[in-house]
Amino acid sequence: MSKCTLSRLAAPLLFSTLLLFTAPAMGDEAGDIEKALRLAEKVIFAGDSEQGSAMLAEIGVKLEQLQQSDPGNRKLVTINSKFKQLQRKVDQKMAVAAPPSTEGKEEARQKAQEIEKWRKTFWSFTTPREEKYLGAHPEMLNEARETLRQFETVAFPAGPPPELQDALKSLKNAVAHAEAEKGAADIDGTWLPRIKPLITPNDPAYLSPSGPISPKSEDIARMDESLEKGKALLREYEQAFPGGQSTHFLNQAIDDLRRAVKGYTQGRQRSTDNQVGELRDLLQRGQKVLAKNQTPAPGDSTVFVVNGSDMQEMEGKLAAIKTIPAIDPATLAGLEKDLQALKAEDSRWREKKTALDNAPRPFPAAGMTSQSLEKEMLAILKDRGIGPVEKLVIVDKDWWVQQGEFRYVKAAALQKDGEGPFFSHVTFRQMQTLSGYGPTELWEQGKKYRIAP
Repeated sequence: MSKCTLSRLAAPLLFSTLLLFTAPAMGDEAGDIEKALRLAEKVIFAGDSEQGSAMLAEIGVKLEQLQQSDPGNRKLVTINSKFKQLQRKVDQKMAVAAPPSTEGKEEARQKAQEIEKWRKTFWSFTTPREEKYLGAHPEMLNEARETLRQFETVAFPAGPPPELQDALKSLKNAVAHAEAEKGAADIDGTWLPRIKPLITPNDPAYLSPSGPISPKSEDIARMDESLEKGKALLREYEQAFPGGQSTHFLNQAIDDLRRAVKGYTQGRQRSTDNQVGELRDLLQRGQKVLAKNQTPAPGDSTVFVVNGSDMQEMEGKLAAIKTIPAIDPATLAGLEKDLQALKAEDSRWREKKTALDNAPRPFPAAGMTSQSLEKEMLAILKDRGIGPVEKLVIVDKDWWVQQGEFRYVKAAALQKDGEGPFFSHVTFRQMQTLSGYGPTELWEQGKKYRIAP
């Protein structure tokens, strides 16, 4: 076959190859590349290596673009293998076709080998399933960087040969992508371990978006500490990333942290308001109790004081409120002032109550008369070693009934000691039975009261 015939064959084949890549996409780009490779193969085997090389260069560009856009396409592995095989063949044919008598024969051969070596090296980093493919092996990034440095500063300092421009571009893109991924991994590795404990439920440092998850002061103090850490992290993040854009996972974690800080702060305020409200309710209740002493009923000498457990609860709530970092100083000062005033007033009335309780008083009058019951009570007291009792009266007017359990009645027993006469209240009860009530028994014995002269 003459050279003229080869040219006439190659021209329509090259036109067909170009037509495949310039026609509107039909959705099977891999199939189009396969067809183009078959056309190029026909041209190469027909003897027009130069034309075949030009066709392969065009195919190589399209192949690399498709590998970048569709790295998971298994069909590309076979196509890439076929492409490399044809590239080697055309390189060999072009090396053989060079004028054997010229001094540049060896130089051309070496140049072709050098280009092929670099092409294979570039492909090893940019081709899926290759051992050094950066998309799957980011640990090869430094080696890829060194490859680029050697290529641009040592092998081709004046610029890359045309045959390698597309492969070089693909490698640079792959390196840039791997560097971005590595940078993101480094950023995540620095930030996420500091943020995760604050946004992970069940972690001891968890910052609940709904506010404090425990009423205990030590738990609230711990969660308040996490709140301050969260606020500090947000400030640090805003300084490090003024535009608010870092990595996908860090942005997501920061969004979660913002919600946690905002939600906890609002919940903490609700908790603060609740604690302040509860303390104020207790203060008002104590003030109402003491106010009864200002307007006693006629003939009533009862002294009212604040329940001891209520006073302890008020002191505990005030101590918890003091641990709240954002508590309003004026509110805290008002609560402290009200509690101190209540304690001072309660102390005065307690002293008066103690004095009244210990003051001599007349022997109580009888509320109910029953000689048989009084006799039974005296016998019980004597049996219990109480006495001698000089006089006993039943103070209550009737039995008090604890439905379904027992009934009880209070009496007063007059006795004497070295300081003179005194009396104490003694309470008796009878347990309920199926037929009525059982025998009388001593239930309680009260304190001593001296008899007023």
